[in-house]
Amino acid sequence: MKEIYSTADAAVYVGTYAKYNNGSLFGKWLKLADYSDKEEFYEACRELHKDEEDPEFMFQDWEYIPEGLIGESWIYENVWSIMELDDDDAEILMHYCSAFSVDFTDYDDITDLVREAKEKYVGHYDNVSELGEEMASVIGDIPESLWYYIDWEKYGQSWAEDYYEDDGYYFDPNR
Repeated sequence: MKEIYSTADAAVYVGTYAKYNNGSLFGKWLKLADYSDKEEFYEACRELHKDEEDPEFMFQDWEYIPEGLIGESWIYENVWSIMELDDDDAEILMHYCSAFSVDFTDYDDITDLVREAKEKYVGHYDNVSELGEEMASVIGDIPESLWYYIDWEKYGQSWAEDYYEDDGYYFDPNR
């Protein structure tokens, strides 16, 4: 399973545009888990670059932060709310947003988005054959005596056509 992020390891390398433009890559990796919110994080950034009067922070690199939650000069306000989710809910949320092209910045509160993602979540499968077998066992529409004769890939593909998928995570848009 591809890991989208790890709450404990999410980190940003924080420099400034002034230093960068003067040929310096001086900065430091800051772990997001060390800060309770965006303001506390930015306070640490200001302290790190207190040698500048009004530092313009440059996030030169980051790890374990999902795409769309950070950019070179900004970080999404609710990234800390997402980090508070348990890893399973966070994985589902990240894949849901990717599958449905959801823009996190449209949400002031991610609670409804998390609920919506979990409601539409079907499961995680390594391939469509696994999806097909799971759907057959849940629905019970195929007698077990016929299971060895079924092309599970084709059966799973018929289910997959009705779902949105991202990296093996399947969501039912009709739920």
